[in-house]
Amino acid sequence: MTGWMLLTTPRIGKLRLSGALARLSVVLVLLATVVKASDLGSLFWLQADMAAMLILIAATIIYLPACLSSARYWPAFWMGVAILALFVFAHVGFVRRSGMGYNFNAIFAYFPALTFLPFIRSRVTIDRTLYYLAWISAGYIVFFTLGYEWIIAAAKEVDSHILKMGDYQRGLRVMFAPAFAAYAFFFMWEWRRGNILFRSIVMAMSIWAIWLSDYRTFLALFLLVCILRAFRSLNLLVRIGIFITIIVGYAILLAGLIIPQWEPFSYFMDDASGFARLLAYRHVSPFVTDNWLLGIGIAGSSADLQAYLRVPTYYSVYPTDLGPIGPLLIYGIGGLCIYIVLTACMIIARLPMRSGARTPGRMALHLTSLVCAVQGLISPSFMLENNVLFPALLFSGWVQLRQMRNRRRDYNAILG
Repeated sequence: MTGWMLLTTPRIGKLRLSGALARLSVVLVLLATVVKASDLGSLFWLQADMAAMLILIAATIIYLPACLSSARYWPAFWMGVAILALFVFAHVGFVRRSGMGYNFNAIFAYFPALTFLPFIRSRVTIDRTLYYLAWISAGYIVFFTLGYEWIIAAAKEVDSHILKMGDYQRGLRVMFAPAFAAYAFFFMWEWRRGNILFRSIVMAMSIWAIWLSDYRTFLALFLLVCILRAFRSLNLLVRIGIFITIIVGYAILLAGLIIPQWEPFSYFMDDASGFARLLAYRHVSPFVTDNWLLGIGIAGSSADLQAYLRVPTYYSVYPTDLGPIGPLLIYGIGGLCIYIVLTACMIIARLPMRSGARTPGRMALHLTSLVCAVQGLISPSFMLENNVLFPALLFSGWVQLRQMRNRRRDYNAILG
């Protein structure tokens, strides 16, 4: 027995170390994504956003070639290569159209789209990954709500861009990533085994954080999904109905590009935010129609984008405020098709659920994805911003669970 233990202990220790490093890498990637989305890191360290970006870059450099180690990881590898090629092609296209210089650093801002690489290749289960995200999100919203006044004071002191001068109706706002608050809320709701008092506190803080941030549309959609979930009304037929409704909304917004005098955003011009979107919609429409096939591409900086679009100095154009027109503007018709496919995946598709409260993260992921997808009518955050983490997690879950199903089938075939 002693000799057997001496022979096997180093191997067990190595496996444990490998597992610990894998879990650490997943936690770091999740932390980096939340830090990048929240902008809170700059209040403690001015280079926090850069550090988060370097973590995401390092994860891609390490895990993309690592996916070649086995055929079961090839879907992740080819997906990663395709996404990187899309980013590079889009930036090169913008440079050629605008005549401005190359700045490939700009594509790093889109690297949260590649977070599925470490999630899949690290072999950390999707449920454990979602569990980590729940605690990171909970920590984020607790800090945001309890430290709200301190955040404002500290941001003014260091002149942080986390403070945003909003429209005349909302005034000064603190930038917030409400999708992570929604995820923390849904996770605590579904986590039946957790302490009821703790769960209630986190859920209350999640709602309060979204309220403080004044994301009115997101809050309304979030509450709507909560009601549908409370009444167990999110069956497949309802989700398909929601998807069809969203596609009709996309069509209405896109129709304004080809129908003269039709401006869908004009119906919201009484609202300051809606009026800003109307101005942007009017401004980018000719650029979209002239570049509908391949889009204008990824600009080297926000200043380059505003200069290329010849935006007046009294307002700015953000593709992330234009719903499906944002991906169409940047990536062309192919980007719009990807956007529609992502919308369908986030609304209709689901990861398999196990009985009981063993998979609260999966349901929280689906509910959060649903909120983000419906919000896609006005904000393509799940494709052009950090909320792309949620479709990346969905893809990771599908690949992992497919691998498990295939291994179980092979095992049963051997036994049979």
